[in-house]
Parts: sequence; C-alpha cells; structure tokens
Amino acid sequence: NVFTPNNDGLNDKFSLKGGPAAELIDELKIFDRWGELMWEGNGLVFNDNRNGWDGKFKDVWVNPGVYVWAAKVRFIDGEIIPYSGDVTV
Repeated sequence: NVFTPNNDGLNDKFSLKGGPAAELIDELKIFDRWGELMWEGNGLVFNDNRNGWDGKFKDVWVNPGVYVWAAKVRFIDGEIIPYSGDVTV
C-alpha cells in the first residue's frame, strides 16, 4: 500500500488489484488525514495501471504521507462490497 507518483513509469498510480470474481471498482475515493476528498474515480477496471489516483490534488502533487481510501467493489454475481484502507505516498 505504497506508491511513488513521480512519472517514472513505475508504481505511479494507486488503484486496487482484484481476482477473477471481482468485476469492477464502482467507486474509489481518496481522503487526507482530515477527511478532505482528494480524488474520486468511478467505473475503474481492476489491475489496470492506467486507472487510479495519480497522487495529485487539484493538479498539484500531494505531500508524502498516509492517505485513506474507500472503495465499493462489484463482483461478478452483482454483489457490491465496501472496502477501505490506507496508502502511503
């Protein structure tokens, strides 16, 4: 749960990885330590490095630190399950 958004082509975006039963990330939100929404993505494809948070807020790189994420994941049976965690930039 660490990524380095520095445009070097390696580990530049944060998203979720999923197995064969996970169909889609319906919603992924990133918050700072005070609860401010930093980024939101909808309809994201699992395991696609082009999707996800690029480490910016209002087109400016965020400071290194720990950020909280919350997601709603859709599975192939139609069930949607919420998940959450943290990520370090």
